[in-house]
Amino acid sequence: MKSLNQYLIFESVSYLQHFVKCIGICYNKPMKNRAKEFIKKEIKKQKITYAELSTLMELKGYVYSENTIRSKVNRGSFSFAFLLEVCDSLSIDVVCLVEDKNQL
Repeated sequence: MKSLNQYLIFESVSYLQHFVKCIGICYNKPMKNRAKEFIKKEIKKQKITYAELSTLMELKGYVYSENTIRSKVNRGSFSFAFLLEVCDSLSIDVVCLVEDKNQL
């Protein structure tokens, strides 16, 4: 996984599936920490607060309080849907690079 020019890029479908599984259940601590740190880094890079992220998310139709967002991110246990909502709110496109179209 790389963050490049406001894209969340996965090198393969299997890596994306693994990421989704780990975020959904989050028993895999290294992956859980990567997801948590990704969101924290993006918030810092865009120079916004959790309150501002809450407002951005609400504008997109995703309603979470500042405290709920902060708790989810600090715990690192959130759904892949939440990660996609955060990415959408921060204008980060999610891209999956697939070498073999049969993987889909």
